[in-house]
Amino acid sequence: MTALASLKAPEKSQMLYDPNWQKPKVADVFSLESLIAWLETKDPDAWYSFNNCKGACMLDQYANAMRIPRSFTRYSDLDRAFDGEAGYRIAVERPHTFGAALTRARKAAQAS
Repeated sequence: MTALASLKAPEKSQMLYDPNWQKPKVADVFSLESLIAWLETKDPDAWYSFNNCKGACMLDQYANAMRIPRSFTRYSDLDRAFDGEAGYRIAVERPHTFGAALTRARKAAQAS
């Protein structure tokens, strides 16, 4: 009997194990979905300063939380990342609370 003849076909279909299956999926930090998820963690009544891009602006706080490099945190760069001007509109419109920004982000996500 040859070596090939002695091999049996598996009774059930078998699939090779891929260790990447167990790795958590990485979210796209430049998606409205990620922005919404982050806004959901913020105090809805807390205010942010839109005009202070040294850490107090909503988009700057988001960029810091997502570890986006500082050179990328100008609002125009983040705008383009969030479906055109959606990020800017979410941040600039009043009131400047995280809860209101969350409402605007959810509206923008539904519109796209």
